[in-house]
Parts: sequence; C-alpha cells; structure tokens
Amino acid sequence: MPSMKSLTFDIMCTVIFGLGREDHAAVRRELLAGFQPLTRGIWSIPVNLPFTTFGKCLAASQRGRRAVAGILKEKRAKLERGESSPSDDLMTRMLSEGTSEGEIIDNVMFVMVAAHDTTATLLTFLIQHLDANRDAYARVVAEQEEVARSKAPGDALSWEDLGKMKYTWSAAMETLRLVPPVFANFKRAVALDV
Repeated sequence: MPSMKSLTFDIMCTVIFGLGREDHAAVRRELLAGFQPLTRGIWSIPVNLPFTTFGKCLAASQRGRRAVAGILKEKRAKLERGESSPSDDLMTRMLSEGTSEGEIIDNVMFVMVAAHDTTATLLTFLIQHLDANRDAYARVVAEQEEVARSKAPGDALSWEDLGKMKYTWSAAMETLRLVPPVFANFKRAVALDV
C-alpha cells in the first residue's frame, strides 16, 4: 500500500476504532486485508462472480462487516464496564448515543471508504504544495513544533491541539481548493431556469 494510503488507514483505525498500532495489530491486519479488495472493487463493473473484482469486493465487504461487528462487540462491553469514554473514538461515540448496531456498521464502512482515498489525496498534494512553497512549509512546521512541545511523548492530539493548527488547516483548505479529491460532481436540474 502506498505511503499516504497506509498513513490514512492508520489514522482511520485510530479515529474510528481507537485501535493502537501495537496492541491491536492483528485486528488492523484483518481490517486492511478486507479493505484493499473492497476499495479496488467499488468502481468495477458490477458482475457478481467470485473471480471478478466486483465479486471479490462484495466478499471483502462481508468480511469487513464481520470484523467491524467484532470490534463493536468489544467496544460495547468496555463501555458497559466503564472502561471507555464516548470521546475515545467514533465507534464508542455512536454506541454511547444509542445508535443501532447495523447503523454503526453501515456508517463505519461508509466513512472508511469515503475518507480513505480523499484523505490520502489531500495529504499527497498538501506535501507537494508545501514543498513548492518553502515559506508556507516553514510556517506549518513551526506550528506543528509548537503543538508538539506542549505534549508529553506518546500523548495523542486533542481537539484543542487541532484548534491551534490554524495555518495548517488553511494550507489544507487551499490544497482542497486547488486539487479537489473528488473530481466528479453529479448535478440534477430540479427546475428549468429560462
């Protein structure tokens, strides 16, 4: 898997599931094994035979849903025992709000697919644009170093930390303006404007 896609998958595992790299390596590998054929088959020709890309995509989707359901079961148990907080990750937040299991699985699968390539594209082009504009790069680095100095080694970023990254956010928004990760936009006229 290319570097930015790998990084994006790591971020998703942390934000959506709260899965650390070391302590949940097997679960992350299981998710990744199902995720790659799923993303490859989304835009394939919809012929549902076991050997087609689409057929492999459907099978991967079912494996992924089972893996997500397993994680969801663990999250529910931890939440009931008071060992986790709704702010830990997206899945625990949805559980704490009473979202149904089926709806959580559907939403998590959607977020994984929707966020993966778009985020990887943003990160790739952001780095390219920062490389081309060394002043902007220096400002982003200075901002990131300032946030890093306020954290103990191994501490995760908080929402407050993200709020301090105003220039980084502006650079990301400018990158999205220049290179939107979703190149097609389908519109439908709802009325004639003559």
